[in-house]
Formats: sequence, structure tokens, C-alpha cells
Amino acid sequence: MKETNACIKEKCKAIVHNSQEKAKSEIDLSRLNEDKEAVMLMLELGQLSHYNAELHQSCEFVMKNSRIRQNACDEEITLATRRLRA
Repeated sequence: MKETNACIKEKCKAIVHNSQEKAKSEIDLSRLNEDKEAVMLMLELGQLSHYNAELHQSCEFVMKNSRIRQNACDEEITLATRRLRA
């Protein structure tokens, strides 16, 4: 009978210990998942920043090219107006 009680006591201790270890592991897993999500967000932020830089560069090119074409068009109109007046 003493052996059975001792065995039950040992099994109860093992259950408590395993439950504590499981709880610690779940906390660790939760932290790791949070860290993983933070890393993924940082990667996405980096990609968006790179895309933003590319888009900005492309926009600058279009704006510069548009100004050059507009100036050339204005010059043509000015020259055509002068020719018509002469």
C-alpha cells in the first residue's frame, strides 16, 4: 500500500512538473511567434521602403521628362507665333 501511495505521489509530481514545463514552453512559443511576426514586419517594411525609393526615382524621371517636353513645346509655339506675326 505504501508503494502505491508513493507511486501515486511520484506520478502527481511528474504531472505537475510536466504541466509547468508545458506552460513554460507555451510562453516561449508565444514569444517566438511574436519575434517572428516582428521580423516579418521589418522585412515587409524594408521591401516597401525599397519600392518607395524606386517609385520616387521613376516619378522624378517622368516629371523631369515632362518639364523638358513642355519647355520644348512652349518654344515651338513661341517660334510658330513669331513666324505668323512676321
